[in-house]
Order: sequence, then C-alpha cells, then structure tokens
Amino acid sequence: MKKLKQRNKKGITMKKHLFLIALTLPVTIALSGCSINIGGSKSKGPEYNQQHETDKLQREKVSRLNEGESIEAVRNNMGIPDFTESYSKKDKKIKVLFYRTQRIKADGMTTKDECTPLIFVNNQLDSWGSHALSEI
Repeated sequence: MKKLKQRNKKGITMKKHLFLIALTLPVTIALSGCSINIGGSKSKGPEYNQQHETDKLQREKVSRLNEGESIEAVRNNMGIPDFTESYSKKDKKIKVLFYRTQRIKADGMTTKDECTPLIFVNNQLDSWGSHALSEI
C-alpha cells in the first residue's frame, strides 16, 4: 500500500494515474475509428467532378439533337452509348440508345434511370426522353 501512495515527481499518486489511464483508454479506442468530413458534399473528389462535367456535356448534346438525324451522325456526336436496345414493331426497326445525363446514386455504376433514351425508327432519330420511350 505504501508504494501506491508514493508520489511521483509531478505529485500525482499512482492510484490517480491509473484512474486517468482507465478513463482515457476506452474513449481513445472508441474514437479511433471515427472520422469527420468537414468539406461535406462539396469535396467529392476528381472522379465525381469529371463525371458531372461529362453528364453536363451529354445534356448539352441532347439539347441540340434534331428529329430525323441518322443514327451514325448521333453516335459520332454523342459517342458510345451506355446501353442499347433493338427490336422490331409493326415493320419498323426500332433502336434505343441510352446516354448517361444525370447522376442519381454515386455508386460508380450507371443505370438506365440515369440515362436519356434516344429512339430511332429505321435508323432515323424519332424522339428522346423517358416519356417518348414509354410511348413506343
């Protein structure tokens, strides 16, 4: 008991020293896995910014489309589509090209709900957008 009551050079008893360690150790361990994102959604990284700019560019290109353009001209302008569909309906050859124009979930995956569909009938641009797609 005498040893525990002995004071160290700074005047703290051994019991108090052990008590402080016992208090701070669990708190330190509990907080060691925590992190705080001070920048919030503004600091999403270069990949996010690049994809955001690509989506914006694709929206601009879609806004300049004209009905009747050939599928080749649209592909040359828009690039490779994210998804494609092709089928026949009443002697018409229908192709749908999907281009990503918006981000819904930042998960690194592109889904059709993030894309604008371009509908071609007999290789000519007929219409675009989700409403037009639901009408065919």
